[in-house]
Amino acid sequence: EDWEEVLADHLKKMDITEVLDVAMRDRVIKEFQIWTGQGIVTDSLEDALAGQQAFYNGKQIIFRGDDLMNLVERKLKCDRDKAFIYMRQWGVVQMDADGEQLWCYPVNGPLWFDPNKKARK
Repeated sequence: EDWEEVLADHLKKMDITEVLDVAMRDRVIKEFQIWTGQGIVTDSLEDALAGQQAFYNGKQIIFRGDDLMNLVERKLKCDRDKAFIYMRQWGVVQMDADGEQLWCYPVNGPLWFDPNKKARK
């Protein structure tokens, strides 16, 4: 009985944390890489602000978060909030440009796309 009482007391105090789905996180990141790797890259931040394109300036990839989230939601059936958490874990940060909420991924390693390939219009 003493053990059950101690255990019950500890169970009342514990915090339950939902474990993120590592497989889904990897799928979201892969979808981002496919999206940028299919030529959806532009030389102009204004183009990235105007549509479903990402801007790469040699150091970072800047894109509208909603564009990626719409794609992830549609293709992977992944909750937007969880997808955002996965992207943040991967290093994506939010930024603001002309009142538009943008996301930025700092590129610290090799690129998975050809930066010389221009965006499809």
